[in-house]
Amino acid sequence: MQAWTERVARSGFLPKDDYVVSFSAQRDHLSQWERYSGRHGYSIGFRGPEMTVAFGVAAQYFLMPVYYELELQIHVLRDAIRMALAQLNSRTSDEDFLEKFALWSQNANTTLRLLCRSFKHASFKDEAEWRASRTVYAQSPEPIHFRSGEFGVVPYQMIGLRLKDLKLVSEIMIARTHYFLEAKRSLELLLKSSGYAT
Repeated sequence: MQAWTERVARSGFLPKDDYVVSFSAQRDHLSQWERYSGRHGYSIGFRGPEMTVAFGVAAQYFLMPVYYELELQIHVLRDAIRMALAQLNSRTSDEDFLEKFALWSQNANTTLRLLCRSFKHASFKDEAEWRASRTVYAQSPEPIHFRSGEFGVVPYQMIGLRLKDLKLVSEIMIARTHYFLEAKRSLELLLKSSGYAT
């Protein structure tokens, strides 16, 4: 076990951090505006099928729905563990078992972390949330950026998506505001500067 641990550590494939970006299947829902937009804000609509492909190819994120029911969460975890153990048992007779065990451990760890990030308490079910998530490993070359957030400093990574080229945006909604015309004009200027026709 010590030899395997040292080999994995040298490979740089030890999990380091998890990054998550959240979306909602609800096009226009009051709870989303209340919880996330503040006094003003915009709701950006994305095309679902294109987003799933784009996140996987361009950004190496996994886009999947959030599971809210406890029974379903348990079922999904059990299936994942059962499949992982079946894969491990099929490799126990290999001569290079130690090497394959390291790879299996990494894959199983990534899968379980991914699934656990897609679980949420049933009281949030009205959000109809989808999450794109990714585990960053020690050898990852992507830089980490920082921004201020409600609870302090927030680390984040840039997602390598070219929204204009991939035609992912389907619509943009403006929150109810007394300054609707100003918000609309500002948005039009921003979109125009990024090459979008308005």
